[in-house]
Amino acid sequence: GVDRRRAIAAFRQALDEVGEDAPLKARILESLSLGGSARMDEFAASERYARDAVAAAERGGDPATLARALARLGSIHLFRTGEVAFEIFDRAVALEESLGGPELDDGPAAVYAWALFSASRFERARERYEPLCERGRMHGDPAVASAIQILAKIEFHLGNWARAEELAREAHELAVQTGREAGTLQPLLSLAIIEAAR
Repeated sequence: GVDRRRAIAAFRQALDEVGEDAPLKARILESLSLGGSARMDEFAASERYARDAVAAAERGGDPATLARALARLGSIHLFRTGEVAFEIFDRAVALEESLGGPELDDGPAAVYAWALFSASRFERARERYEPLCERGRMHGDPAVASAIQILAKIEFHLGNWARAEELAREAHELAVQTGREAGTLQPLLSLAIIEAAR
């Protein structure tokens, strides 16, 4: 709508004015890469912005910005092609780990795990989500409920219904405990689907 167009115009103006600040330019380009809709031509434009963000982050030497830009590029590539860009995501996650480990909310490791799930690469998605969930549990991160809920869906798709039910119940309990009301709906839906599938 109008707000999206205004935001894109503001980011384009900022891009024209940023000068030689490569890390800032990378963040602006990353923001522009989020501006596309579901139209294929806009995904292509988003991917170009994401590639430019990666190039600017590489020039700027900021590993955190580069990790985020790579993860964004990998996500857009998945939407545009239906394929997981393993090398791009592996590089993003390696950078994130070099900075102290994954962020559960929208960090490169979480984005990679979600991309694998979205592409129905359930075994590989489980390999990514399990350590994220364990880290979230250890640190008491409220965002862990969402990750556990997706892990429940993965286990369901892999035919591990008892484990899926256990995880969905855990996700629901955590969402209630942390006051994330919206986060209680998906686990309840998962439990209903598991029950109906039996």
